[in-house]
Amino acid sequence: MNIEEIWQAALSELEVEVSRANFNTWLRNTKALNKEDGLFFIAVPDSFTKEWLENKYYDKVLVILKNLSRDIHGIKYEIKTDVFKLNNISSAHINRSTPLSVQLNFNSNSNNIIRAGLNSKYLFENFIVGPFNQLAHAAATAVVKNPGRHFNPLFIYGTVGIGKTHLIQAIGNEILKNSPEKKVKYITSDRFLDNLITSIKTGSVDMFKENYYKTDVLIIDDVQFFTGKEKMQEIFFHTFNYLYQNNKQIILSSDRSPAVIDNIPNRLKSRFEGGMIADINMPDFETKMAILEKKLEYKKYNLNKKIIIRVAEKVGTIRELEGVLNTIISYLELNGLIQQSQVDEIISKLSISSKKITTFDKILKIITDSYNIKEDLLLKAIRIKEVVHPRQVLIYLLRNELDYSFSSIGKKLGGKDHSTIMYACKKIEEKYRDSMDFKRELDIIKDKIYY
Repeated sequence: MNIEEIWQAALSELEVEVSRANFNTWLRNTKALNKEDGLFFIAVPDSFTKEWLENKYYDKVLVILKNLSRDIHGIKYEIKTDVFKLNNISSAHINRSTPLSVQLNFNSNSNNIIRAGLNSKYLFENFIVGPFNQLAHAAATAVVKNPGRHFNPLFIYGTVGIGKTHLIQAIGNEILKNSPEKKVKYITSDRFLDNLITSIKTGSVDMFKENYYKTDVLIIDDVQFFTGKEKMQEIFFHTFNYLYQNNKQIILSSDRSPAVIDNIPNRLKSRFEGGMIADINMPDFETKMAILEKKLEYKKYNLNKKIIIRVAEKVGTIRELEGVLNTIISYLELNGLIQQSQVDEIISKLSISSKKITTFDKILKIITDSYNIKEDLLLKAIRIKEVVHPRQVLIYLLRNELDYSFSSIGKKLGGKDHSTIMYACKKIEEKYRDSMDFKRELDIIKDKIYY
């Protein structure tokens, strides 16, 4: 094999072994340069990629290369910006060409998308998959292949701005693409309520229900707002039963799991929990890098990697990433260049999460200090009376401040099961709501976390 064939073979193996986000961010944009004196020379576009590959993937890449060619004993990464045909801009400059617009080639099906209430830009093709949303994405693709048969209902939950709406609408768009005859309906819970109120006022509740009974795929966003609305809950309960019994697909999203949605009847909660429940966490750094680069590719912009890394480090949710990126692009269009301090100022103004950055270790330290308890007692699966309350507070903070999944928290705390973690969260929520003393206690702890 020549050097190009060796490197392509290595990349094929690496694409399987590392996450898609990491591969697209750090490995895809590399080229083989030379092989000399046992060294394999690889071209990279910038110093950040060079440093990352040397620190994170040197051993892994070397093992693969050695298996492909026994005379390779080392790797040398060289920055070759000219090789990649990128505009050689400074860290502050930006170039733009004609924007790339994604068109759905559905032909007459575009009318179906409009009638369904879907946004045609929400596609699987532009949905970035990483460890934080892998389960939800896998469940969504399974639903597309066999709607009404697998994972019914599909319940996706997670904090605001992390891609829930994108994913559930992508399901609807893909089903319509594959089966244009299907009746798909996407609606938010508040719009569902508005329509219900209108039907009550006009005496057309039966027509309202019939409209939903005719759907093959019903997608409802933000079902946490069903809480306390008894008539709405009753109508939806009967709609759910009818669709489910007729093998119609139901897809729901919420900012919390069904178990901790308050003020909805158990019969409805059990319906929410009856299929597949998948959570989406906050994206990790590598996935945020991939998201930013994908959005830049879509907008046909070439932005210096130093700025992209800064945004990925400081900004939390996908929605905030997009807002910060759009503002940076607008600033550059007006001014031509941007300084690091100006990037930080944009992040500070637009990103809520940038103002609230903490870690597992910091939260753990503050809990142990606040309750004068040893760290190992909190992290082991042991039942001691004086440990119960501090551990529940720790669980609550990991869930609400770091957006850890229930399973991730369980692993951190000695393998505790899903139901134990959910119970702890609910217990602390109740105490926070019902006890002023505990509210002050928890607020003080939160202040320490972000001090």
